[in-house]
Amino acid sequence: MKTIIEKLVPWGPVFFGGLIFSQMWSAALGISLPITMAIGLAWGFIAMKRGRWL
Repeated sequence: MKTIIEKLVPWGPVFFGGLIFSQMWSAALGISLPITMAIGLAWGFIAMKRGRWL
């Protein structure tokens, strides 16, 4: 269990961007969910690689 968590934690920004941000953007902006999901995943991946969101 510990090794699974250790492997998933660094991917947290990707999960957050894809699952949380995409839902908020879809609801707030009225854009379709697949488009906001792609944007959220991309932004999360960039945040993971850079180590920060901004």
